[in-house]
Amino acid sequence: MTKSALVALAGAVLATGATFGAPAPAAVGSDTATAAVSGAAVTAAPLPDKFPTHAAALARLRAGGLAGQFPDPVSTNHCSTRKKDVTGCTSLERINVKTVEGMRIFAQKSNCRIQITGGTEWGHAPRRGDYNNHKYKSHWNGYKLDISPTDCVGNYIKSHYRRDGSIDGHPKYVSGGGNWYVDEGDHWDVTYF
Repeated sequence: MTKSALVALAGAVLATGATFGAPAPAAVGSDTATAAVSGAAVTAAPLPDKFPTHAAALARLRAGGLAGQFPDPVSTNHCSTRKKDVTGCTSLERINVKTVEGMRIFAQKSNCRIQITGGTEWGHAPRRGDYNNHKYKSHWNGYKLDISPTDCVGNYIKSHYRRDGSIDGHPKYVSGGGNWYVDEGDHWDVTYF
């Protein structure tokens, strides 16, 4: 069973409030999962590769008791649009599920309050030669989040992840899973692969 199928199954079961019966076996290599819930089989679809809306991604970040760790994302214009050429917003629309799940794991392990200051919105610096941000593991493509540099966040990253050089002069730390946490001074630029 894939990780995304397991997460989807857990969400479906939690939503019903039902008790478990004996789990039915999932097919090897299946992208969906089945379990017996209150005598009826329930099949949960896998999570999508990307969240279609800002609200859906934020709801997933806050699920399972994490609401207190994820306040509303901060934006200078108090908006969450992802439209091209609109700046001053912080959007989670079209963010990768792996990015959301990675940030949820980070919040659980660190027990830090995570203030998101940048997501998939227009306006992040592109990599050299790709000014439309289409080819790389960029904010626009859903791989990156910017978060506030609180003492809790910084202390956890520096004490649990390996220092691995720098990017554009900013210290880079790498988690055990290979994800990057770059200290850009006024925020942490986090990339989930």
